[in-house]
Amino acid sequence: MKTVVARIAEGSRRVYTFRGRRTTNDSVVHAWERFTIRGGVEYGINRDHPLIKAVEAVTDDEFQQLIQRLLRTLETTFPFDAAYADMASERRLGAIAQHGGKYEELFALASTMLDALGRESEYAKQMVNSLSSIEPFCFYVEETSAIQRKLLNAD
Repeated sequence: MKTVVARIAEGSRRVYTFRGRRTTNDSVVHAWERFTIRGGVEYGINRDHPLIKAVEAVTDDEFQQLIQRLLRTLETTFPFDAAYADMASERRLGAIAQHGGKYEELFALASTMLDALGRESEYAKQMVNSLSSIEPFCFYVEETSAIQRKLLNAD
């Protein structure tokens, strides 16, 4: 019985443990990355996420160093125990969902990223086209499609 339960749980754990892990067949740009270190696991903010890149594009080197320190502080002080307890009790609700207005919040985020990258830049256009594969946009398919249509037709 233990073997059967362990096999079933392993499949669930792989899917549910953390959606931020990188896999070869995962085309989503996650906000978090999962790293295996010394037999343990560590989570880090994805420095290649388009929002991080947008912030880097509009800041000088000194401010970028401060941002990197902030990100590292967030990574090392994340309340894993509280998050685990909340997940176990099924009290999970994303920040955008808590405030309602998914479309408005996502549109504001996309607009901010575009402004930072330069709306007419090739990278900005690529980012708009790939919104559906970037967290948090990938969680809200209908809203993201509407945002893409609006941003692509704004040109």
